[in-house]
Amino acid sequence: MGAHHMSWLVVLRLPRTASFLYRTAFAYPKTSSSTPGRRSLGRRPHICTMAETLLQNIPKYTLQHTLNTPAPITALAFGHSGHLYAASGTSIAPSSTHRLLGSQTGPPDDGSLRVYDLSSSKVVRAVHGLGEEISSLACLKRAGSELRDVWLALGCKMLLFRMDQEKLVQIEADALEVIEVEDKGDDVLNEICGLVKFIPDRPREIVSGGYDSCLLHFDFVQGTVLSRREIPVAASTEGMSLSPPFLMSAAFGGTGVMAAGTADGRIWVGCGGEKGVKAAKKRRKWDGLDPGHELIEKVSEGPIVAMSFSDPLTVTFSTLLGTVSQYTIFRQDDESHLVNIWQESTGVAKTNALVVDQHRFVVAGLTSNARGIIEMWCKS
Repeated sequence: MGAHHMSWLVVLRLPRTASFLYRTAFAYPKTSSSTPGRRSLGRRPHICTMAETLLQNIPKYTLQHTLNTPAPITALAFGHSGHLYAASGTSIAPSSTHRLLGSQTGPPDDGSLRVYDLSSSKVVRAVHGLGEEISSLACLKRAGSELRDVWLALGCKMLLFRMDQEKLVQIEADALEVIEVEDKGDDVLNEICGLVKFIPDRPREIVSGGYDSCLLHFDFVQGTVLSRREIPVAASTEGMSLSPPFLMSAAFGGTGVMAAGTADGRIWVGCGGEKGVKAAKKRRKWDGLDPGHELIEKVSEGPIVAMSFSDPLTVTFSTLLGTVSQYTIFRQDDESHLVNIWQESTGVAKTNALVVDQHRFVVAGLTSNARGIIEMWCKS
């Protein structure tokens, strides 16, 4: 079979990357000198090598466990030694079917943290009765402990808990440290700030984004804005106005590549701050918001509300309604392309959180009846 037909077979075998492969195959058509008016294969031989590479690396995930909680899950984090930290808000109605450690009776959730053993899907530690929705959490490694300490953010305070205590279920009074965040009424943003991320290997630099559709790169020690990138409004389709590109989620790869998801279903990827594999030292400046090294692609009809990198160039994200997709940044001829390598609908009716590692991803949020749900998908 000729190379021309082989390229089309590759497109058929990879339907979700068809448009990308088509653009790559026909981007630079040439006119054959031996046959006037006939286009040569040009770059088409490369498409076969590229497609073979994609086929070899396409993941396959299967649903391993589904866990239910009385209240919606609001935040997730992996601990070490196979633990999952899952924070929740407050339940709408009392529940008689769920409790923190698995018994059949108990009060409704009112702001809780559960630590799951991923091998058994059982709760091994918990914090209960915090009274408010836990908006975010951060795990801290501590020498000599298999259970990571955890900071919980709720309302205007942050609480630190040590999870290797003998007490299986802790309460707010057990917190080792409490930080009250004072609302001074000044230095406020004009728009809602929906996300803040630290830049890898730059402990004093963060990127924020929100409802002004702008990514801001800060040195928070000096209090200065180092760079910014406003996400452009997408072109209207058939005269219809699309949703504004509010920034709903963001994540960093380990080498400094940044991705962000918008309310209008686009993914933005900034490669300007990527560190080289053989880089001897840290760059003086992080240029991750440079529009000359970015990719923007429409990938969903709904908001992209959660995302995480599983390796430096592969990002997994979820839409608001629970469709999870995985994209990789594919490099060819000094050009970068976003390629969809996996996609599946989950049982989550509204996604609030997603975490990914090399072996699995966990997506969580609400069910259709406003209860909490956690789905664990493993790579086979």
